[in-house]
Amino acid sequence: TIGLGDSAIVVCAATDQDGDTLVYDWIGDGRLLLKDAPRGGYIFSSPRNSQVFYFATPRAPIDTALIRCYTRDLRGGQDGRLVALILHS
Repeated sequence: TIGLGDSAIVVCAATDQDGDTLVYDWIGDGRLLLKDAPRGGYIFSSPRNSQVFYFATPRAPIDTALIRCYTRDLRGGQDGRLVALILHS
């Protein structure tokens, strides 16, 4: 769970069968801010497999925030996961 003013780190662990370099796309649902994101809600083609999220501004409903992490190898291979964080005020 994460409360107002708190932060959480999400790690997207992935490997590529061919050893290709991976990039990560981080997308929040608008309830959390992403550290170093230009508009707060997403980062594309990041070299980092982890991302810090902040619960800064409560938006209704305050229940669950969704985070998507997509991993790509820039040659057509990709996979993704959905992470749910329970919010409390």
